[in-house]
Amino acid sequence: MEASTMISKLVDIASQKSTESNYRRDLKVLMKRMKEKERALRSKSQASSSRKKKAALNKEISILRAQRKKGMALLRASKPKKPKKRSKSKA
Repeated sequence: MEASTMISKLVDIASQKSTESNYRRDLKVLMKRMKEKERALRSKSQASSSRKKKAALNKEISILRAQRKKGMALLRASKPKKPKKRSKSKA
């Protein structure tokens, strides 16, 4: 499954789910997989001697990185907000 479709699928799931903890957990797992895939593609790109292969791999890496950025933004946006602490007045 392509990274962009995975993220869009998770966004759809998030709108349907009542608990966000499962959504966040799934999103974290997806981000980890995407990072591992990016590392693997980067090592393949560096090991490749063909310019065409390198260009194709680099294009795939840039797409993957953009999708990972979107996923991280979703992860930050879904983070539960902490209630503000009330300051005690010194009157």
